[in-house]
Amino acid sequence: MRLQDKVEESYLPLRRVVGPHHNSIHVPLFPGYVFCKCPSSVLPSLFMVPGVLSAIVGESIGGIPEQEIINLRRIVTAGVHSEIDQTCTKFADAGNLIVWEALPITGN
Repeated sequence: MRLQDKVEESYLPLRRVVGPHHNSIHVPLFPGYVFCKCPSSVLPSLFMVPGVLSAIVGESIGGIPEQEIINLRRIVTAGVHSEIDQTCTKFADAGNLIVWEALPITGN
């Protein structure tokens, strides 16, 4: 049983990390999280997928507005996430809310 078989769409934002010998690998931008789009009827069966421990949902099933995922994709595509990641790791603890006032990307 795979997550891809249960959901309509999944997204794992990645960031590039450069090692000491200038080799790079891609690692999750948010370790431990995969963004999934699925009908509410599928949610209980997601816990049968190996590795799925919990689900984060909002006030209603649907959790994160689709526009937020679109914005996240833009940030990752633009490469802005490396600036964000450096800021987050220096000044924030995991689980704390971070608000960015401005980012060097455009569009709606």
